Amino acid sequence: MISLNLPTQPYDLPLPHGVVVTVRPLSAAVLATAQAHATATITRLREARQERAEVGLPLDDLPDLNAPDVREGQVIAALARGLARHAITGWRGIHEPWSPDMADQLMRHADMAHAFLRDYQAPVLRLDAEGNACAPALNGPSATGATIALDAAAPAMPAH
Repeated sequence: MISLNLPTQPYDLPLPHGVVVTVRPLSAAVLATAQAHATATITRLREARQERAEVGLPLDDLPDLNAPDVREGQVIAALARGLARHAITGWRGIHEPWSPDMADQLMRHADMAHAFLRDYQAPVLRLDAEGNACAPALNGPSATGATIALDAAAPAMPAH
């Protein structure tokens, strides 16, 4: 059984260095919007790199998205920025006034992005963990046992 005790109202989320952000609860819509933001960001980076390569311009300042670890890092960073743009509604401990662009800038700081992703998603991740409490019993009917079926003699012929 799971508990659906997730936040339903905006709440404060403490981040490093005394920063506190006010966030909307994480919903399917907020997450989908952030994922779309991440996808669009990666697409723009890929296109920019391809356009530069075609005309022989330097690629030093653009990530190589063909490298799996670089691509994964860029996706996570873009997701953090997308979530921040669409979830944060205000903050304390930052001199600049809140705006989507400033939320994006906040997520360019690795410690802020890491803490934000971890703590903002925590209620949903706890829900996911609760849902995994009913794994098959090691000695129950789902347990792995010896195979008792005989091997098939030959592949079946297709019907005409």
